[in-house]
Amino acid sequence: MAARAVYEDALRQRPQDHWLHHNYAEFLVGVGDLPQAIVQMQAVRDLLPYHHAAYFQLGRLLARQKQFIAAREYLEDALRLRRRSPKSTWNWDNSPQPGQMGRGLDLVGRGAPGSCRGRAD
Repeated sequence: MAARAVYEDALRQRPQDHWLHHNYAEFLVGVGDLPQAIVQMQAVRDLLPYHHAAYFQLGRLLARQKQFIAAREYLEDALRLRRRSPKSTWNWDNSPQPGQMGRGLDLVGRGAPGSCRGRAD
């Protein structure tokens, strides 16, 4: 059974499993199916609407698809949600604020200090 079919079967059995949707999205990115990866990450966002990571990942994926306006909106949502998180380690003094996401995409894409790349707590 191909990996895609394994994921789809597992999602039929556990449609509320946000990690399964997330992992499937990452798999889809790996095989170059960004449109379907976005669909899976939207499912993560729908399951965890209060968590910044899904919004961040959607922004990242949409930017890769050159959908910059939509990407900016999701990244700004991620910033707002992250700012409210009690576990936030974002350095707000050195990071872009909403409305300055061009720099934010650059920082996040490089994993620069002050970005949230790799942190999804």
